[in-house]
Amino acid sequence: MKNRAQSLFILGDLFELCFRYHQGIPATNRKILERLNILKNSGTAVYYLLGNHDYWVRDFVRKETSFRPLAAKDGEAGGILNQTDCSINLDGKKVYVTHGDEIDRSFLTALSRTILRSQHSPLVYLLLHPKLGLAYSRWFEKIARNLAGTMGITAQFEAFARNKITQGYDIVVLGHIHQPVLLKIESGYYLNTGNWIDSFSYAVIEDSIPRIEKFIV
Repeated sequence: MKNRAQSLFILGDLFELCFRYHQGIPATNRKILERLNILKNSGTAVYYLLGNHDYWVRDFVRKETSFRPLAAKDGEAGGILNQTDCSINLDGKKVYVTHGDEIDRSFLTALSRTILRSQHSPLVYLLLHPKLGLAYSRWFEKIARNLAGTMGITAQFEAFARNKITQGYDIVVLGHIHQPVLLKIESGYYLNTGNWIDSFSYAVIEDSIPRIEKFIV
């Protein structure tokens, strides 16, 4: 992507809960952050929006990279660590981007969001050995991914995108459900980026036209 993309949006859940273990972070995760930093320093605007699985990543990313915790601004290049969502103009289109876990009203997601965003939860998590903590996070991610398409969540996301489009957005980009979607809704588009585990999918907006692509090695 270096010197090819104007902007890169990461819609959360790129990492699991491991960033509370500052001395036990998998090498692959560190390499990903290093690559993102290189991409950011090359002039690509990198926007990291937090998901429900990597909400604790904020402090580590701020320390280990030059990403800054501020809201996205049109035309601003650099690493931006945003809270949950962002509204931006891309190729003349008004675009809304968010991970989307706050759209998900299922009991499991609501419970996990409450636990993970509590200021006390990270301290409790640190009491677990890293092997146990990482095993738990991977199990939790697998359960959430398998349930995404069976609890009516996809319909909630489409309805959310439709509402945003009626508010004046041209493109609504969401994540969370791990299923790639490209849907024309009236005058706008709803995009869901899918995931890198099963579908290897990602979204592209080029010349004002959105599309879904798959990464092929």
